[in-house]
Amino acid sequence: MRSEKKTSQSSTTPLLGRSRANGSSPTAWERSREELLGDWYGEESRPAVLAALHPQARRIGQLVDRFLDTIQSPDARVLAEVEAHWGEVASCEALVQKMRPVHFARGVLTVEVADATLLYVFREPRLQERLLDAVRRFAGDAVQRLRMVMKGRGSTAL
Repeated sequence: MRSEKKTSQSSTTPLLGRSRANGSSPTAWERSREELLGDWYGEESRPAVLAALHPQARRIGQLVDRFLDTIQSPDARVLAEVEAHWGEVASCEALVQKMRPVHFARGVLTVEVADATLLYVFREPRLQERLLDAVRRFAGDAVQRLRMVMKGRGSTAL
């Protein structure tokens, strides 16, 4: 009797006799599970039940980000956060193009500046304080001060 039932189910069972996405055929355990689910819930409900048992697919970017968070230093995370929001921090397209964060360590964010005039202007304490406040909106209190340097001149060394 069981063998009759098995042959009649094989024509209606989604995975029985069919290969999976990776090209392999279902294992004996998977076939057995599908048969039991078909018996319990009914053939028409089995695909939905199987789909509910499988975890949702995650984007590879999310998995990579989670992995990098485990090995990435807190300083690198702060720099990545500031870089991601630099357009909002600088608040002006000209500044976004001429200034960029390049390094963060021990509370000091190093910002590379494209020309000497802009470097001179942003060494003025009031403007630096405004820029620091904008950076802290995204990085929190981890950034204690800014260090402005000319492009290509000691931008990664402290």
